[in-house]
Amino acid sequence: MNRSRAIFAIASTAAIFVLVLSAELWSTQASASTSATYAKCSTANKSLVSPFKSTVSIMCDSKFMYVSSLEVPNDEMMVGITGWNQQVPLPFVMSDQLSTLWKIPLRPVASKASTPTTGVGATALLINGVPLFNATKPSQNGNQSAYNPSADPKLIGELDNCDGHAGRGDDYHYHAYPKCMVDDLVSANGAAAKNKQLGWALDGYPILGLSEFNGKPTSKLDACLGHDLKNGMGYHYHFTSAPPYSPMCFHGVLHAENNPEHQPAAAPIRKPGQPAKVLITAMDFNLTGASTLKFTSNGLAGSIVYQPVDSADQTKQCWQFEYVNPPAGSPGSGSQVVCRNKSGRN
Repeated sequence: MNRSRAIFAIASTAAIFVLVLSAELWSTQASASTSATYAKCSTANKSLVSPFKSTVSIMCDSKFMYVSSLEVPNDEMMVGITGWNQQVPLPFVMSDQLSTLWKIPLRPVASKASTPTTGVGATALLINGVPLFNATKPSQNGNQSAYNPSADPKLIGELDNCDGHAGRGDDYHYHAYPKCMVDDLVSANGAAAKNKQLGWALDGYPILGLSEFNGKPTSKLDACLGHDLKNGMGYHYHFTSAPPYSPMCFHGVLHAENNPEHQPAAAPIRKPGQPAKVLITAMDFNLTGASTLKFTSNGLAGSIVYQPVDSADQTKQCWQFEYVNPPAGSPGSGSQVVCRNKSGRN
């Protein structure tokens, strides 16, 4: 994968803080009116995101960790999808609005009753800055709060080899165990890396992989796929290899900003693509140059090539798209420039 280093500045209109996504500027503390700084984040959280510091940045105050991310992984994407919604991964270059930042409670609080996830917004943010959605798509007439095999994107071929895909906002996210991310961590840090924390549910509780910290199998998971082993670690969630793969409900109190209607969400850039039976064979992603997705459909090879282009409107982010043999129901054809609001939702 060809991935160029990129620098993006994110600032709030209320002068909350500025985050700079850059390997060189990772330790730079922004000058702003907030008390949140990178230095105030725990050593554990700094260590978790450090492998992804070119696309993820964090700051903390006494109550929250604020995570800014381009929401694209630094491993394989899209390859292996057979049921494609004809969307592609685009980086989430955020605006100056605080609502486009993820806000993770540092001291999660157990709720008196669990809160179902909906399938509409994310349930967790992984340490590589990519959101995790639950394992079932919203129904046509509403949200999907219970697992449904017929709406499981993994079972119907919509997920790639890493159990992620690009959603209707051309936003990449996972629906199950992030195998490729874990494989990369294991390659860099050894087999024990797969037992470490892989992310944070949006209620603040950690989410671990398929086993405990010590490598032992999980047991006695509750309806939210979590438990407290009473060993000092506290409550935490797990991924599972069997459906529903990841939390379908929140054990803790969900902060208002993390409810689906307030979560960071990329504004649509193209009309929604229609489902297509294809095989995505390759994805070469580049933050600043041309990205290429290749596929076959009905025995015919096709591709989408797209790259960022300048916009006269500083509130917009634009890309030039080139389509070759797009399937029926494609969001575009030929050559076109499309733009979206940097602020997220229209």
